[in-house]
Amino acid sequence: MTDHPHETVHLGSRGVALAGAGLCLVLTIVVLLDGDQIAAALSLRTVCAVASAMALAACGVLLLASPRGMFSLGGLYALTFLVFHFGLALVFALGYDPAVASNAPSSFAWFYDPATNYALMMAATGATGLGAGVCVQSLIGRGPIVAERDGGEFPFEVGGFLVLVASMLSWLYLAVVSGGFAVLVGSYGGFLEATRGVGLPLTYFGIGLGLAVMAVGRPSHWRRAAGILFAAWALVAFPLGLRGEVLFPLAGALAVASLRRPPFGHGRLLLVGVGLLAAIALVRVLRQVGIAGEHTGIGIKANPLEAFIELGSSLRPVTEVVRWASDGEPALWGASFWAPFERIFHYLFPLWHRPPAVEDPRLMNVLILQRVGPIGFSPVAEAFHNFRAGGPFLVMFLVGNLLGWLDRRPLSRSHQALAAVIIVPLLIQVRNAFSHVPGQILIGVFMLGGMMAVRCAWRLIVRHRGEAST
Repeated sequence: MTDHPHETVHLGSRGVALAGAGLCLVLTIVVLLDGDQIAAALSLRTVCAVASAMALAACGVLLLASPRGMFSLGGLYALTFLVFHFGLALVFALGYDPAVASNAPSSFAWFYDPATNYALMMAATGATGLGAGVCVQSLIGRGPIVAERDGGEFPFEVGGFLVLVASMLSWLYLAVVSGGFAVLVGSYGGFLEATRGVGLPLTYFGIGLGLAVMAVGRPSHWRRAAGILFAAWALVAFPLGLRGEVLFPLAGALAVASLRRPPFGHGRLLLVGVGLLAAIALVRVLRQVGIAGEHTGIGIKANPLEAFIELGSSLRPVTEVVRWASDGEPALWGASFWAPFERIFHYLFPLWHRPPAVEDPRLMNVLILQRVGPIGFSPVAEAFHNFRAGGPFLVMFLVGNLLGWLDRRPLSRSHQALAAVIIVPLLIQVRNAFSHVPGQILIGVFMLGGMMAVRCAWRLIVRHRGEAST
């Protein structure tokens, strides 16, 4: 028995892909030539509208050119990138002022900084780069969609389940040891303070990777059990304010599962998205005091626009690096992208002295924490800090090509597992620095290698037993 994923797949339009790539390139050239003048001449609201329109246009052609629309790897990544980088801008362009709507208007002071105008234009070129990269891969063509015979999902379902459970238990242990059980029902700020420096980011990656690997192949009892366990963990983590930590694993697992067959239609995906936005808006206020805190006088709202404001604040790192550049700070010219590889190589072959990670200014997560605080980071911010105006388009163009290439590869369980290893770190990086991506992918590849070795050994044992019985 075989799957037939081609029944739910549209191959995209090469004409749309060609036109989309051309449109993205034209928009980018305009911004690179006149972006600073545009940013300086227009009001913040107008720049928000222009940048959001550019990003939506790029995302639209990307979805039309992708083989499974919203359910493609490129499509789900683009939607995630769009919400986290343009949610606030889009809402402001529509007349919704975050400073007026927020309980803490001073927290949005950065948004009204003149640097935000140019930051929005850079984010827009990042979106056009992503769209152009996916469109270029769609023009190259799509390989045949091949479904493997149904031989069971071992070892991916077992391996993914074990990684997921081990990561969730590690998260629970580290959190409780750091602050007691009370930290699980306290405020988001209190949780961050109690668990700072105890290694929780690795558990989040493990949860995302385990859930995504569990999505390989067809639905099974293992996958349903994993879904129940993840939902139980999310019911604790989400009210704490760990939104991205819950959303990124969900998006990664959905993207991997959709390589074989989208689990539901586009309409239901939009309904789920609206529901998640409403939940995020609810948590936005709740996480200030926690479930066990005093809620008197706090207005609990479930307006999806509030979620766009909250998630869209990931634009702030772009504003910060634009301000650094305007103050005369030189570009890194690739240093922050090279540093993680150098540190991995040094870890394997310690031939020279290297500073500890917390003292390495090439790591953007370290630099932003030292200068601004724990506000996360952004692939657009990192690209601009390294290569200035052309960086966001170039880096996101490469990301789009990678995702488009994964989308058009012939389908197999091994390919799905490789896609899981790559898409999870990239989704996490949407609001973080690049520093962890190489190491996470390397860990994932080694983990897959171990699973494949177990599968080979299992097949040899089964074959030997079969031969012995005859």
